Amino acid sequence: MVNHDSGITPPIKLSIDIFGKLLSNYNSDYQLKHDIFNEFAKVPEATPQTIAKVMRIAASKSLSDIKIVYDHFHTYIRPIKANIIKCMIEASTERDDIESLDYLFDLAGTKPNPHHQTLNPRDLIPNLRSCSASILSHFIDKGYINVDTNTRELIDLVDWACEQIRLDIIKVVHQRCLTQTQIRRYLPKVGSINKAAECNHYKSLSYLFEGNELG
Repeated sequence: MVNHDSGITPPIKLSIDIFGKLLSNYNSDYQLKHDIFNEFAKVPEATPQTIAKVMRIAASKSLSDIKIVYDHFHTYIRPIKANIIKCMIEASTERDDIESLDYLFDLAGTKPNPHHQTLNPRDLIPNLRSCSASILSHFIDKGYINVDTNTRELIDLVDWACEQIRLDIIKVVHQRCLTQTQIRRYLPKVGSINKAAECNHYKSLSYLFEGNELG
């Protein structure tokens, strides 16, 4: 609103909720500039809860948005909380963005928690069902998931992948198996195979029963 006495337009006061909506709806091809961001994102009522919401929105957009939001708001949430990082990791996983994930895991590893310890990457892994084959492969390559230590999670994932025609996921797990014992551990259970058969998932069944790529 214009001040009619002075003819000067006062600075826009942007609430954290309005800013979150703005960030959520802007064109993802448009690069937010630091000077514009800093001009409009001076939010005095920011709290860890509202900032966490905005940071998750940024993580659903791009790595550049994550960096801009974190650079501006990190002083409000220092030290970085595991639940905030995990929400951002989940959003980046949904976008299949390995570059953003690497940035966030590095952030978790370098920013101490209240006990002055870095966050354990294995505690930040999202639900494996939300992972693409490339993200799952990346997590395994990074050592965040292991065929020997994440047995229960990976067994459940293989069963789910068999039922959902996600042969790519099954192959990622099998490719990390070095022994026949490991491969047998990660064969789908009979119930999952029956569901695949009922739905005529020929490629999955052929892969599992012909075993050409199993070792």
